[in-house]
Amino acid sequence: MALEREQMDVVAADAAGVPLPPVAKHGQAVTDVGARGSFQEVRDAFAAAEAYAERCKRLAMPVEPSIAVWLRLGGGSLQVPFQSCLLPACEFLAQSQGLKKLSFRSASAPRGTGNANARVLSHVLANNTSLETLDLAYSGIDSDGVADLCAGLRCNKTLKSLSLRGNYLGPKGGELISSLLEQLISEAGPGGATSLRELDISACSIGSGGVRNLAKVAGFKVIYTRLPAAAQEGAPLVNVAHNFETEELWNAITHGLMFLFSIFGTGYLMYKVSDNPVHHIWGTAIFCFGLIFCFGSSTLYHSLFLYPMTGRVLQVLDHAAIYLLIAGTYTPFLLFYSDTPAHMDLLKAEWLLCWLGIVTHICSQYFDWGTSVPYLTGELLLYLMMGWAVLLAWDSFTAQMPGLCISWLVAGGLLYTGGVPFFMLADYRPIHHVIWHLFVAAAAICHWIAVKEAARDALLHHSHGPFSAPVEWWVERFHEVREEISKLHNETQDHGVYRTLIDHLAPLLNGTGTSDAISIPGIAGAFCTPGLDKC
Repeated sequence: MALEREQMDVVAADAAGVPLPPVAKHGQAVTDVGARGSFQEVRDAFAAAEAYAERCKRLAMPVEPSIAVWLRLGGGSLQVPFQSCLLPACEFLAQSQGLKKLSFRSASAPRGTGNANARVLSHVLANNTSLETLDLAYSGIDSDGVADLCAGLRCNKTLKSLSLRGNYLGPKGGELISSLLEQLISEAGPGGATSLRELDISACSIGSGGVRNLAKVAGFKVIYTRLPAAAQEGAPLVNVAHNFETEELWNAITHGLMFLFSIFGTGYLMYKVSDNPVHHIWGTAIFCFGLIFCFGSSTLYHSLFLYPMTGRVLQVLDHAAIYLLIAGTYTPFLLFYSDTPAHMDLLKAEWLLCWLGIVTHICSQYFDWGTSVPYLTGELLLYLMMGWAVLLAWDSFTAQMPGLCISWLVAGGLLYTGGVPFFMLADYRPIHHVIWHLFVAAAAICHWIAVKEAARDALLHHSHGPFSAPVEWWVERFHEVREEISKLHNETQDHGVYRTLIDHLAPLLNGTGTSDAISIPGIAGAFCTPGLDKC
């Protein structure tokens, strides 16, 4: 009824010579409202909307409002819920000359529920001559649906961007996509370019083998990346991130186990150094924090790899944790043997480089140079430089530390360095990142043992550090204050709060200030500075 009334209004307006509003014919917007044939286009738009509604009725399907509005008013973009069936609108979509972008709204559709729409879209792609962007992310399409889409894409010459993110395509779907790309690139010929310029198949569970096949076809080398892979000239830009479930699972397991070990190891080490000087305790605590933070952030990063925004934040924490672990590993050794000035200078330099690296990495997330080869290479070199900076003070280290401790320390450094080639090779074969994790775990265990041995030796031969005197002074003041507070508590128990207050405040109120009741040397001493005669 609403459409009939609107048709009558249009007829009346046309008879009265009133200009018609912009309308659309099968999704094509009318830009010249006064052009000849505008009335006919209005009628065609109404007819299309009515025909769509009638088809929905015949097929016992609900009318999708977004499609009805698009048919009536036109526009270059159409977004529909993934639950909607495109069958009643199939011919309208296929014949549209103004539709540029078609997308589906879905958080995560169940697997296979999008295959019916994929079959409809196969027909649309084969016949439509205007569609440029097709967003089917998380639409519930599996390998069967991809087979239908590929059939339509082979006939389409206008589509520039296709997103299949979050659909379970599996290895079979990956093979179909590879075959499609191979055909498109072959048809483009040497020096030519495919009409499809962007392809997003991230988080599609095609596996590392499927990604390698795509890399071979499209001509890109780096596959273990969370950015679109740079393909050969003429091939589309392909996003293959988050397709390595097996590798990421092992990454999470390896460092997850180390996270648990770090927690138990922290408790054991802190118990062992509980009677050591305070700078020993702080050095050990900082090292243990570095272990927990490093393995904890790495476990979360590899566990939540399917969540792009969360993964980006966790990646920053993961890289920051590497800097903290390196500086944190230096801290106990340099504090245990802090009676050498060079050790304190090295400790300051390590933490300065640590915070510089963290700030630089955070900034790299917001600039293009953050993904450049020079920056990534420089970051890796900074890790290695910080790790082997101990060579600058090697003579004093070997002169003071026991041989067993040095052996474990060197073993850990060699393991960290020995794992770097696998870290770099992971860009091409992601399973190598798991091997890198094993090297890191073994190195961390070696350094944990080295810290335990160094703490035992330092307690016997290097108990006095740069912070010993002021810390001991404050500890003495604390004990004095605690003793005086205990006396006040006992007096309060014996004489009551009121009587105790009178005894201590009466001399002040009388102005004498000579009573022993307010003579609290511990509290007075707490506000004095060592070396001064007056408080």
